[in-house]
Amino acid sequence: MDFPQDENCESKRVFAILIFGNLGLSARLSYKSILQNHKNGICVASDNAGANWIRLNTPIERTRDICFHAIPEHFLLELGLDSLEFDTYSNFGKERFIKLTSFKWYLLLDILKKHREVDFVVFSDLDVIWFEFPSQDPFHLKANQSCVSLIQDDTPRGATEYHFCTGIMFWKSSPKSIEILTNLFETQISSNLIGRLVPDEPILNQYWRQLGDKSILI
Repeated sequence: MDFPQDENCESKRVFAILIFGNLGLSARLSYKSILQNHKNGICVASDNAGANWIRLNTPIERTRDICFHAIPEHFLLELGLDSLEFDTYSNFGKERFIKLTSFKWYLLLDILKKHREVDFVVFSDLDVIWFEFPSQDPFHLKANQSCVSLIQDDTPRGATEYHFCTGIMFWKSSPKSIEILTNLFETQISSNLIGRLVPDEPILNQYWRQLGDKSILI
């Protein structure tokens, strides 16, 4: 589907969110803030409970903005996640939660492949409150022209290397983004398949540390 765009927005963008289980009040507040500050498309990857949650919490006038991205069943089977009927949120750090975070990369990748009209994608965890959103494409700024991704800096004070938080990420629509996201997804899901459970954030930070040209991610 092609998303209708806000006439006041100078760039085509979509939000990306993962929803697994029946989420609580904090997630509803986060989602409400996204709806209030972002008038365009919202791409969702979810289980059945998450799909019901998004339908219940989306105003009727915004339902046309929701686009569901189905996760291929074979990935779920390989990870032992074939039963996605859980009605509760997967707790941070638990095995199922770690496995599910693999699909951040899958969702972003699927969006860039299927929505060619989009300039960039914003991923947000649902523990983030959005007070405002940039009206212009941040990749057009001179400081960001070499970047394909803009990611929240969560570097501890005194650390010698950057550490990025994957709770907020901007990804530019480009072949390089697709290449990187493919690498991140394949690395994380492969690790999880052999029982070495690694969440999405260490996967990204390990990838960045190994990059020769670090200017593409900031």
